Amino acid sequence: MEHALPSTEQIPPPLTAPDAVVDHDVICVDCGYNLRGLSVTGLCPECGRDIQLSMQGNFLRYANAEWVARVSRGADFVIAGIALASMLSGILFTLLTTGDISAVVFRHLLLSVFVLPTIGLWMLTTLDPVARVGEGLLSHRKIVRFTTLVALACPSAIVFLLSFTGKPVSFAYFIYLTAIGNQLVLVFALVQYLDTLALRIPDQALANMCRGTTRGWGFVAASAGLLTAAVILRANQINVPSILLTFLNAGGGCGALLGALIMSIVTLILLIKTRHAIQDEARLARTNREHGFSAASLTDSTASHPPAASSPGPALGSPPPDNPRG
Repeated sequence: MEHALPSTEQIPPPLTAPDAVVDHDVICVDCGYNLRGLSVTGLCPECGRDIQLSMQGNFLRYANAEWVARVSRGADFVIAGIALASMLSGILFTLLTTGDISAVVFRHLLLSVFVLPTIGLWMLTTLDPVARVGEGLLSHRKIVRFTTLVALACPSAIVFLLSFTGKPVSFAYFIYLTAIGNQLVLVFALVQYLDTLALRIPDQALANMCRGTTRGWGFVAASAGLLTAAVILRANQINVPSILLTFLNAGGGCGALLGALIMSIVTLILLIKTRHAIQDEARLARTNREHGFSAASLTDSTASHPPAASSPGPALGSPPPDNPRG
């Protein structure tokens, strides 16, 4: 799969005049050193990185090579974790329905489902070294990390309760509901974070897929809200027309379950596409790190990979925010 590269109009040519200097704040993408006042054709005095590489905006291929590689490995772990979790969930469901499972085996299987995805999400959302200053308090990256920890804490709490009682207690059902709500927030934040990465490739088609996925999960959340309303009405024995309860139960239940299944598959496909794109960027970042800035190589790669028609490039020399669209 080929991913759109920025055109030569979007990325300015290198400044090669001997007396040209960086006349504004530009952060070295490897070490964070402020390059203002230095020659644009020189090297960073702290780490030796080509200064012109740090002046190309927030494209992933010009970012810190180790960070891009870590993000790429995180995507690998997430996808592998989802595949393993699906297999373990099937085994767990089979054992529960047949009754051939002990409490100890159940607890270990329940926790093991979340290990690889947690590691992968943590690596995928590693902070870009250049973005250490200016990241918002509620950035998508931070929300993904927080909800990932909550997602791991919920089954841990259930296992803890089972260890002392031998069976679920009323508080466990509250944990179930918390886990479902947390999972929706996690997916929303993750897709938005992937959208940010797509814009830094840049791949407009991938970014559009992220936004379509967000709308799809919005439908799932709305359906879950209808189902929750039906549960609350029944639990409180509120008198409402039976046709309304039927609509809330059927519409909410079918929409939530079927929608969640479809959108889970779409999100997995999105993760796989993003993984392939980031792997390409990691290779380019490593090449740029080893060989420095080359306008000729940029032109050659642009000719072989046509640019996206509506893919705006980042500002020259601007440090990459976690979410450039706010």
